[in-house]
Amino acid sequence: YYIRKWHGSRRWIVFLEGGWHCYDEKSCAGRWMRTRQLMSSAQWHDTRHVGGILSPDPEENQYWWNANHVLIPYCSSDAWSGSTNGKTEAGYAFMGSLIVQEVILELLDRGLYEAKMLLLAGSSAGGAGVLLNVDRVADLLGSLGSRVKVRGVVDSGWFLDNEPFEPRECLEPHSCAPLEVIKRGMKSVLTDCVCSRLTHKSTMQTSEGKLRFGKTLKIKTPTFVFQWLFDEAQMTVDNVAAPSSKAQWDYIHSMGSKLRSTLSNV
Repeated sequence: YYIRKWHGSRRWIVFLEGGWHCYDEKSCAGRWMRTRQLMSSAQWHDTRHVGGILSPDPEENQYWWNANHVLIPYCSSDAWSGSTNGKTEAGYAFMGSLIVQEVILELLDRGLYEAKMLLLAGSSAGGAGVLLNVDRVADLLGSLGSRVKVRGVVDSGWFLDNEPFEPRECLEPHSCAPLEVIKRGMKSVLTDCVCSRLTHKSTMQTSEGKLRFGKTLKIKTPTFVFQWLFDEAQMTVDNVAAPSSKAQWDYIHSMGSKLRSTLSNV
């Protein structure tokens, strides 16, 4: 991970990077060939320049410029959900949730234990990772005696399990419906994840795959969700990107209304 400490600050931001996913040996092999930096830290630079909520510039980041900033790059390809302590036959490891846990533990001695506020934030797949891990992080810190207030910030990670505009064969991550991705991943490469531990008994009838969508999670830690009604990644997996027909536009507007309704109790 990358860290920028701010002397005297007791506020922390831990940011989970995004970057899609893979769900079986074939898609993971393709990801390894095309975007290896999302599967291994071997080629990461010693420093990273990151803007937005991790910017030290008060004009760009008015409220959090002088917090302690931590960036956890994305190398697990599992939306930060994996808790499998081992590798697949092809040598891939899916330990996103364990990575979050171990970074938090390591940060305790660097000042996090005495912190007043921790924002666990993330974008896209990183935002989904916040939904899956924010309660675990809050519970972990509380169990160790820390009094830090934990809050979640989800940027574009509130995905829906929509029926696609037009069904198509699931050949690679961008053409595969979200629920199908999860089902395939849990069947072939992601043998253990935190998603099954995040629901109340009343929702245990729901398929385990659906437990990774924000609308089905039972999150107790205060969490802020920012989501475009017409999210590009959602439109891509729903097979309706770059609409040109009335039917496509009608589908998109329906998608936006559906997304808004899922946020009604957030």
